[in-house]
Amino acid sequence: MNIHIALASFASAGIEFLETTAIAYALARTGYPREAITGTIVGTLLVIIPAVFVWPLFGMVPVHIFQLAVGTMLLWLGSSWSIKSIRRKLHHQRAGWIQNPLHRHGDNIESAPKRFSYANALVMTKSAAIEGFEVCMIVTAMSLASRAWLSALIGLSWRLLQL
Repeated sequence: MNIHIALASFASAGIEFLETTAIAYALARTGYPREAITGTIVGTLLVIIPAVFVWPLFGMVPVHIFQLAVGTMLLWLGSSWSIKSIRRKLHHQRAGWIQNPLHRHGDNIESAPKRFSYANALVMTKSAAIEGFEVCMIVTAMSLASRAWLSALIGLSWRLLQL
C-alpha cells in the first residue's frame, strides 16, 4: 500500500467535503435546511452512482489524456474568471454579492420560508455534484499517476467513514 497516496486522497477528499459542508451550512442558516439536505444528498448521488460504474474504465485511458483534459478545463475556467475580474477592476466595480447581497430584497426578508425552494435545492445539488466530481477527478488522477488504485480508494473510504 502506498501511504502517501492514501493520505493525499484522504486530505483532498476532506477539503472538498468541507467545501460542500460550508455551502450547505450557509444555505441552512439562511432558512433553507431542507433544501440544503436534499440538495447535498441528490448532488452526491448524481456523482457517486455513475462513478462506481465508470471508474474501472479509467484504468484503460493513458494519463496524458487526463492531464490534457484537466489542464484545458483549468485554463478555460481560470482565464474566464481572470477576464471577469479585470473587467470589474477597469470599471471600478465590485461583485454584486460583495457590495450588498440583500439590497434588492429590502426589508421583506422572510426568516423561515414555508414552502420548499426548488431553486435553492438546485443550487445545493449543483454545488454538491461539483465538489463530488472534484473528489472523483483528484482521486482518479492520483490513482492513474501512481498506479496505486487501492491506496487512493482506501484514503477516500477512510474519509467517507469519518463523515
